[in-house]
Amino acid sequence: PGSQTNPYNVAQARAAIDSGVGTQGVYATGIVSAIPTPWSTQYNNITFNIVDEEGDSDFLQAYRCVSTNNADASTIAVGDIVIVYGNLTKYNTTYEFGQGCQLISLEHPQIPDPVLNLSTTELNDFRYMLGEGPSAAKNFTISGSNLTADVIMTAPANFELSILPSSGYFDSDELSPVNGTLNETTVYVRLKAGLEVGEYTGDITIVSCELSKTVTLTGTVTRQPSVLTANPTSLSGFTYEYEQGG
Repeated sequence: PGSQTNPYNVAQARAAIDSGVGTQGVYATGIVSAIPTPWSTQYNNITFNIVDEEGDSDFLQAYRCVSTNNADASTIAVGDIVIVYGNLTKYNTTYEFGQGCQLISLEHPQIPDPVLNLSTTELNDFRYMLGEGPSAAKNFTISGSNLTADVIMTAPANFELSILPSSGYFDSDELSPVNGTLNETTVYVRLKAGLEVGEYTGDITIVSCELSKTVTLTGTVTRQPSVLTANPTSLSGFTYEYEQGG
C-alpha cells in the first residue's frame, strides 16, 4: 500500500503516520469531505480533507495541495474522489499530507437526477351538498429518489390536504426525504367545507429541488334537493247525493 497503483486509504495513511513507517513519497486516496481553505489564486494551492466513507470523522488533510498536469486542484469539490501524493505527517492532532503535496487524480462523481413519482396527476368529482361539507377524501401516493430538499405540497384555493388525516387537513404540508429517498407516502385531499354552490378546480403543486409537479383537482358543491310540503296533508268530508252531484 502507498504506491500509485495501490494507494493508501485514509485509515492506512493514518496508521502509517502513527507508526512512522511508510510516510515519505506515498499516495493516498479518499473522498473529499471538507475544504478548510479554498483554492488560492495567489499561491495556487488548496487545503482539503479526505475520508474513506462519507460521514467518517477520521480524516486525512491535504495541506496546501497543488495541481498536476493530470488534475486541476482548483476544481475540487466536496464529494470528489482524489489521489494525493506527498509526505505524511502529523501537525498537532491533524493527520495530513505536508505542504506542497500534489493532486494526482481527481474524479467528479456524476450526481443522479432527482426523481418524483406520483400515482396520478388528477383527482376528480369531489362533491357535497350545500351546508354538508367537507367532501369525502380522495388520495394519491408520492415517492422519490436522489432528493436533496424537502418535498413541499401546496393545495389550491378551496381544497386541503393531509398526510395524516387524524391530525387534520391543511393548505400545505411537507415531506422530508431520508438520505435522498422519499418512501411511498399517501396524500389525502378533500374539498373544503363552507363553500357556495358551484364548480371548483385547481392544482396541487409539488416542489422539491428543481422538480415541480401538479395534481389537478375538480369538485362540485350542489344545492339541497327541493322539498314540497302541504298542510294539511289530507282533506275529507266531500259528499254529494246520488244523481245530484256536481
